[in-house]
Amino acid sequence: MLGVALIAVATSGKLFETRESSEVLMSAATNSTILRLLALLVAASILAPRITRISIPRSPYFKAFGLFAIICLASTFWSSSALATIGKASELLVGWLIVCFLSRGTDGRARLIAALHLVFYYMAAQVVVVTLLYVLGVPGFSERGAGGITDLLGSRSVAPFISANSLGYYSAALILLVFGTFLSSRLRLRTAFFLLCVFSITLVSSGSRTSLVMAVLGILILWLNGKRMAILAPFAFLLLLVLSANFHAVLEFLQGDVSDSVFFTLSGRTVLWQAAIDAWLLNPVIGYGYGVGSRTAFTLVDLHGFAADISSVHNGFLEVLLGVGVVGFVPWVISVLGLIAVFLKSRRDPEIFSYTGGICIVVFATTVMSLGAGGAMSELVLLMLIAFALHAKVKNTNHDSERRM
Repeated sequence: MLGVALIAVATSGKLFETRESSEVLMSAATNSTILRLLALLVAASILAPRITRISIPRSPYFKAFGLFAIICLASTFWSSSALATIGKASELLVGWLIVCFLSRGTDGRARLIAALHLVFYYMAAQVVVVTLLYVLGVPGFSERGAGGITDLLGSRSVAPFISANSLGYYSAALILLVFGTFLSSRLRLRTAFFLLCVFSITLVSSGSRTSLVMAVLGILILWLNGKRMAILAPFAFLLLLVLSANFHAVLEFLQGDVSDSVFFTLSGRTVLWQAAIDAWLLNPVIGYGYGVGSRTAFTLVDLHGFAADISSVHNGFLEVLLGVGVVGFVPWVISVLGLIAVFLKSRRDPEIFSYTGGICIVVFATTVMSLGAGGAMSELVLLMLIAFALHAKVKNTNHDSERRM
């Protein structure tokens, strides 16, 4: 049943409607709001009978995120849109509690790994189904893209419930999971090759340049880990030489028909980031309410050349600062930086590293270039929390073994 709760809370974050910021801040309920509430109620009803048996994983990063979720919920009292904030903050807290229950007891490690598999299967189902519908030409599952692969394809895959970039992020995470599992000798070459081909196709069809770079760098980082560094280092050096020699050709391919002003501002991200900083400085301590920080900023700062229904500043760090200010940013950034610590420490356990290695890379990268861990509850946020809990479980097991010795 906890698996159902996990999928319900992951799904709730996808139920949204494209609206202008002024409409969102009016706090009017929509059809997506009702569906989102129903998904959240399903997850909460499954948790309710178990609430007295909660056990918080012994991870400072996991606990920091729990404190962040509580601050997000408290921000309802000063939010620019109380309805949006209480809904999104509740999703964070419920997701955090689900992972608490999963990690309980001696079989907590097995349950957490099973939860990881479930989330990955859910992500895989989404990217494969959307890509198939895109290839079949079903209306609503494609959009015009610009630059890179989309210049060759003419469009890119998308869905009403998931953006093209998110499809790319999920595909990159799945590629790194398969690659990490293969490196830990728990996946046959034939199976790994097939899955890598499938998720490479879903990544390419998304047209996400960020995801492509993320997947390539992630593979290099995972392969360079440990003893394989000596084997791959010459190839990595050769790759860098080739890229350097053909830098302008690579740049032109990635840029495509996109103007210099758009491409070199990271598709307008740097403009949005400057606007976000200006808006945050107007209310730096407590922000404008979790989940509506960007929306509020767009009503305070003039943005020329952007659509009226743009929903975020495409940076998790700035999104959190806008939403809950410095008060919420401190525990949140401790949690996010914990990704680096977990990545480095989990290398001692090949099985755990095969899961957490790719998770840490993707979540951290998407937090910088998109929302990642700074956005609403999603599969990526759940994977981060499970990685923290799993690392704590392994750490505690090792300590117990040392005591017995």
